[in-house]
Formats: sequence, structure tokens, C-alpha cells
Amino acid sequence: MSPSPFEILGVPADADDERIRAAYLRKVREHPPERDPEAFRRIRQAYEAIRDVRARIAYRLFHVPDWRTIAVSVSERPTRSQFQAMLRACAERMTEADG
Repeated sequence: MSPSPFEILGVPADADDERIRAAYLRKVREHPPERDPEAFRRIRQAYEAIRDVRARIAYRLFHVPDWRTIAVSVSERPTRSQFQAMLRACAERMTEADG
């Protein structure tokens, strides 16, 4: 089983945006693309998967690297109200899974 983006970056699952960004920058300094392109690619993909709240929600719920992939009923970028509806649906799923 491959490591999660949180494991790759070395941050806990409840880390905030700043902590994730700091961990990403630290890892990039350790593995620059010129010296270790494969490690840099994995680090970059991990960061993209969890870089902001929307991305983390998508990753936690669906294990997809980009929140836009969960908007299957929306052909283009979702509007604010569409995205809020998706977040409410995700929150309901999380509540049901916890209960």
C-alpha cells in the first residue's frame, strides 16, 4: 500500500495549510528536482492532494488528488453554491460514517 500524502510530507492528518506548506517546502529543499526527480514528483503530488481545505476533504472522503474530480455532475468549475452543496453532502457522509 502506498503512503498517504500526509505520510509523505510528514504531517499529521489534522495539519493546517501553513504547516502543510512548510513541510512541503522543507521536503523540496531535501529532494530538489534536479537531484531526485522521482522523490520531487511524489512530494509535489502529495502536496497537491492536500494543499488546502477542499483538497483535504476530497482526499479524505474519496482518496482523489483533486477536489474537482468529485464534481461529476458539474461539467465546469462549480459555482460557490454548488461547491457548498458538495461540502454539505460530504459533511453528512462523514457524520454518517462516524455515527
